[in-house]
Amino acid sequence: MAEQNAKTSVVLVHSVVVLLLMFGVGFLPPFSTLTPLGMEVLGIFLGLVYGWTFVGFSWPSLLSIIALGWTDFGTVNGMLSMAFGDGQTILLFLVMPFAYFFVSTGMSNQFAKYLLSSRVCIGHPWVMTFFVFLTGWCLGALTGGVASIVITWSFFYGMCREFGYEPGEKYPMYTVLGIGFSCLLGFGSMPFRPVPIVLISSLHNLSDGAHELGFAQFAAVNVPLTLLSILAYLLVMRFAFRPDVSKVLNADPQYFIRMRQELSLTFPQRVAGYGMLLFIVAAFLPSLIPGTAVGSFFKSLGTQGILALFLVILTFWRHEGKPLLDFNKHVKEGCQWDVIMMIASVAPIAAAMKSPKAGVLTMINQSLDPIFSGMGPLTFLIVLALVCWVMTQFVHNQVVATVFMPILYSFSLSQNVNPAAATALLGFAASAAFLTPAASTPAAVTFGNTEWTTMKEAYRASISGSACCVIIMIGLGVPLTIAVFGLHLQ
Repeated sequence: MAEQNAKTSVVLVHSVVVLLLMFGVGFLPPFSTLTPLGMEVLGIFLGLVYGWTFVGFSWPSLLSIIALGWTDFGTVNGMLSMAFGDGQTILLFLVMPFAYFFVSTGMSNQFAKYLLSSRVCIGHPWVMTFFVFLTGWCLGALTGGVASIVITWSFFYGMCREFGYEPGEKYPMYTVLGIGFSCLLGFGSMPFRPVPIVLISSLHNLSDGAHELGFAQFAAVNVPLTLLSILAYLLVMRFAFRPDVSKVLNADPQYFIRMRQELSLTFPQRVAGYGMLLFIVAAFLPSLIPGTAVGSFFKSLGTQGILALFLVILTFWRHEGKPLLDFNKHVKEGCQWDVIMMIASVAPIAAAMKSPKAGVLTMINQSLDPIFSGMGPLTFLIVLALVCWVMTQFVHNQVVATVFMPILYSFSLSQNVNPAAATALLGFAASAAFLTPAASTPAAVTFGNTEWTTMKEAYRASISGSACCVIIMIGLGVPLTIAVFGLHLQ
């Protein structure tokens, strides 16, 4: 009881700080290039970030939208329309029940079973381990970070029981941690996930649509970087941690054969699998084949329109007397409203911060110019990515992505760096949030698995995985980003 009261008191204190920042900073005298409106916007932004960090996503996000409506920047109705009418908010609202359909039909389990029963796993323990990580990465990309971890862990626990491993042994310990790492990276590799949505939406809003980051271009950078990071962790696990894999090596081949033979898809699972594949193809086509009739059609429909059409079809389509997709149920159980609220708050605060009437971006430029002005474009790109990566290990990655975008956009223009290129690389830096439990929700879930690992080994694995990400980000990510986008503004 006393502990609960203490926690309640702490939350109340943090909540008061949020209110003081959002509604108190505007009464302070302006400084630098900030106007009275700029002071109000700065206070709302600081309160929003503080609230996300210490209170939660839901009510600070909604309150920030209302608070902006009480300033001279706009009206409450106008800010609510901007927030919940923003394309990225709508995208997240639609993609969550669609992804939950993939999980609720059991297709995610069947997909995991398909990958893990591959014949190449028989007699090749490190190939099998990579397939375990690949399963986590794919499910993270398709269903979400925490759900993918739970699903992949459940399959791996069954494999451990089959092979004779017990909790606390080195091989299952580092594999369990690697699954969390892989799911996290998969979660950040697809452009329709929360952190990428924050980045893509912020770039669009800050530039008034002048600079866009296409789905295919984002994936072209982040998919190979995340997969290479997983491969690097696997190599560290094999040659540095050196767990005993003899039980996998000597596993009965019939185990894998039976798993493949038991693989059988129901009609809803087939629809979920093909539906997810078609959605990904349709979402990427406008970036892959621009200017063609097919590409133009899907661009006019938009990712939101594609998802809405899929949901209509799945809700209308009846199987055994019931809709394939129960819309009310899938929205109720599939939507993470705190994340949707957070994404909704990004568009209004980004629009307010870039407003010349506020002077916030000008103030940021003048404050940070002594740091960045002497850097070349390449050095700027590397330093920005490294600073973002360091910050996201201690502050939730969605918060860091939101804070960094105004800085990234403003200084990318002044340094003649392509903002889309910097945003794509920042996507990897913000998604590689695994060093501490505070870095991201998947990291917190992974560190919390005390049944199969220890805090000491969790930090050992997280440090190793994070080092792999940094090396790959600088050594391969920067050249790849430049190759995809070009470094300089055209």
